[in-house]
Amino acid sequence: MYLSITLITTKTMATSHRMFGILYSLFIISYFSYSNAQNITVQSQIIEEETGAPIPYASVYTMENRRGTITDMDGKFELNNVTPNDTIVFYFAGFKKKKLAAKDIKTKVPLEKLEQLLDEVVVLADETIPYKLISKTRKNIKHQDQVAQSYLEMQSFQDNHQLEYFQGYYNGIYDGYDIEDLQLKTARFGLQKTDNFAFLSQETSAAMYKQEIFDDNRYFPDAPFGLNRRKLFRTFRVTMNSKYREQNGDITYVLSFEPRKDTLSAFLGKAWIDSATNILTKVEFSIENASKYPFIPIHKGGELQDVNMHITKTYARTAEGVRLTSMDFDYDFTFEPNGYYNVDNAAVYKFRPPDSVNYEALPSFKIRAEAVLAAYNYSSSFSLPEFDFPTNNLPDYHKMIAFQDHPNFWSCYNQFRMGKSEEKEKFLEDDATVTHNELYEQSDISDKGIYEFPYRQWSTNRIYFRPSSSDTSGTEKPFYNSAFEGTDINARKYHLVAQILFEVDSLCDSVSYRTRTLFDPFQSFYDFERTPRSVAFLNVYFDLMELSRRELNAKLDAVEKPTKEVLTDIYEDHIEKTQANMEVFFREVERGTREEEFLEWNEIVCVELGIDNNWLFSAPKEEEEE
Repeated sequence: MYLSITLITTKTMATSHRMFGILYSLFIISYFSYSNAQNITVQSQIIEEETGAPIPYASVYTMENRRGTITDMDGKFELNNVTPNDTIVFYFAGFKKKKLAAKDIKTKVPLEKLEQLLDEVVVLADETIPYKLISKTRKNIKHQDQVAQSYLEMQSFQDNHQLEYFQGYYNGIYDGYDIEDLQLKTARFGLQKTDNFAFLSQETSAAMYKQEIFDDNRYFPDAPFGLNRRKLFRTFRVTMNSKYREQNGDITYVLSFEPRKDTLSAFLGKAWIDSATNILTKVEFSIENASKYPFIPIHKGGELQDVNMHITKTYARTAEGVRLTSMDFDYDFTFEPNGYYNVDNAAVYKFRPPDSVNYEALPSFKIRAEAVLAAYNYSSSFSLPEFDFPTNNLPDYHKMIAFQDHPNFWSCYNQFRMGKSEEKEKFLEDDATVTHNELYEQSDISDKGIYEFPYRQWSTNRIYFRPSSSDTSGTEKPFYNSAFEGTDINARKYHLVAQILFEVDSLCDSVSYRTRTLFDPFQSFYDFERTPRSVAFLNVYFDLMELSRRELNAKLDAVEKPTKEVLTDIYEDHIEKTQANMEVFFREVERGTREEEFLEWNEIVCVELGIDNNWLFSAPKEEEEE
C-alpha cells in the first residue's frame, strides 16, 4: 500500500482554501526506561567540539535510571525531572560518550570525535573486504518482537513557513533492525494555511516499517544489504571510508556505498559496522530525484517531482541481538497539482472549463518535512484505548476522531519529549493554527471537517442514515466485517455498530479511566428502506449503548482501590454482557417492526435518558418485510 498525497477543496468564510495531504513513512529510535519525581529541568544543545555544528538525534539519558530523550534537528534537548546530582550521558555514533552532572550542564555540550585509525584502513582496503563486511551483517538477524513506548514527531514546511506539527505516543513493535507495527496511544497536531492552501499529513505511522534493511522494498530505492555478494558487487560500489576505535576498545568500520549505474532507483550512503559482531551500528541512505518513493498523489492529475530523501538509522547490541535505536527521515519534493480552481467557489478541475474566466492554475508546492520516532522505553508499554477499528490502515488522524484529546495525559506524562518543548508549543498555540481539537469541525481549514465519515460521539442530538451515492435505499459497506465470516454476506441486510471506548492510565500518581460511546460508520450498514421507524430504531440502539456506558462508569467508580487490571477486567466483563443484551434487542424488535417489543425498549430510553425516539420520529407501525 502506497502512502499518498491528497488535494481537498474547501470553502470557508467566503474564502477559498485547498487542503493537500500526505501519507508517508517515518522513523524510529529506541531508548530508555523511566522513573518519576525529580526536581529540575535541563535544557542545552549538543554540538561537535571541532566545528561547533549541532548534532541532531543524539542520545541524552540519566545514568541512574536510563531515562532520557534525543536532540532535535538543531541539537537541542530538554530533560525533565532530574536531580542536580544525576549523571547525564551524551552519546552519538562516532563521538566519545560524555558524562556530566545535571548541575554542571551549560548552554552547549560539545562532543569529541572518536580516534580515527587511518593507517590501518589502508592495509585493509582491498576490493573484497568491504563487500564481505556488508554481506556478513545478514548473519546476525534474530527475529524476536519487542514492545516499547515510542514517541513520534514530524514537521512540514513550505519554504520557511511551517505547515503542520504532529506529536504522538505509541506502542511500537520492533523486530531487530526493523519495525513491525506502531499502535497509537494518543496524539496532538496542528495545521496552518499558506496563502489559500493547507497541507495535511494524513498518515504519520503506517509506513514506518516499509523501509526494511534486508528485504526487497517496492516503496523505497534499493539498498546493498540483503543482496548476495555477486549481486551486491554488480549493483553497488562499496569502499572502506574509515575506521575508529570505540571507548570500550571495539573497532568500527565505516563503509561508503553508491549505485554503479541507476542513481535514481538506488540509495547511496554509509554503513557503520562493528568489527567484532558484524552488527550494523548506524546506516545512512540518501537519494536525489528518486524514481521510487513511498508517496503518491491522491489528487487526480497531480504528480510529484524532484523527490529527495535522507534516512538515518542507528542500532545497538542487546542480549537478544540487535535493536533499532534511532531513525530519522527528512524528505522534500515538488507537488504539481496540474489543475485549475474557480476563485469564486473553490471548485477544482483537471482541465480549465472553456466558458469561464474566473479560473486560475493550481500553484505548485515545494514541501519539505522532518520526522523522527523514538522507541524510548523497552521495559514498559502503554495501556492503549480499547476500541475495535475495522482496519489497521486507518490514518492516525482518523483514529483521533475516536480517541479525541487526552488533556490529563499531556499534563501529567512528561517522561519523554524531543527537543525543547516550548518551541513546539508556540506553533500549537498560534492563532493561525487549527489544532486537533478543531480539525474535525468547521474551521479556517475546512467548513465540514477533514473527514466525511467521522465517528459520532453520543449526545442528545439524533443520528440519521446516510443514503449511498449509488443507491438511495442502501448504504455502501466500505469494509468487510469479520462477524460475517463463513456466512453469506447478502443474507444480512443491516449491521449497526456502536462501541464504548475505554482507556485506563496511571497518571499524576493515580489510576484514572475515561469512556466514550461512539457510533461506528465504517462497520455499520443498512440496506432496508429508510423510514421514520428505522431512524427511531437506530437511535434507540445508540441510546442503549450510552446507558450501558453509564452503567459501566458506575461499576468503575465503585472500586475502592482501583488498578489497571481491576478496571480492565470490569470493562471486559461489562462489554461481554452488553453485546449479549444488544443481540436480544436486535432479535426482539426486528428493526422496530415489532411494535410492542420496540415500544418496551423505547420506554427504557425514555425513563433513563428522557428521550422518546418513537415520538420524535412519529414512527407509525410498519408492515413486516416480506
